[in-house]
Amino acid sequence: DLSSGIDIHRVMYSKAYNIPVEQVTDTQRKGIKACTFHVIYGGGAGSMAARMDLEVEFCKGFIKAFYDRYPMAKQWQNNLVTAVEAGSRSNGVLLETGQYQESSIYKSISSRQYDFSTQESPEFMKDRGILTSYNPPTIKNYPVQGFATADIHMIAEGMLFREAIKNRDKF
Repeated sequence: DLSSGIDIHRVMYSKAYNIPVEQVTDTQRKGIKACTFHVIYGGGAGSMAARMDLEVEFCKGFIKAFYDRYPMAKQWQNNLVTAVEAGSRSNGVLLETGQYQESSIYKSISSRQYDFSTQESPEFMKDRGILTSYNPPTIKNYPVQGFATADIHMIAEGMLFREAIKNRDKF
């Protein structure tokens, strides 16, 4: 939506509260922004509800509305998790669960590498017999944060440098 000028936070507020996008105020936009980023960075309904003092059902609906609006975001996140899991190898570290920790490296399109390791699973996964696991929100978060803070920063510096070189005689 960036290229079309549509504000993702206004759209998500509009969907969450069923009001026209044009009627979303700046204050409302600001309030929903944390929810939008929570989904983008891989958070779930439970953590969103706890962190933002919202009802879990509202958060589930918000996340569904987000992925209904941006289905490729969900597909991309799922592909990240799949890629990390597919590259998983034992690293020789024995965890308290009695299982060996596994590690995987994900390489982003900008060639930035992210190292992920399994850890002791949360209780709800242990109840299903999964003692160790990767942390999907972390897998979804790191490439987004890395691109936003490191890659875009370097691109902007390059653009600024090229502009400064073109105009160096004007200083």
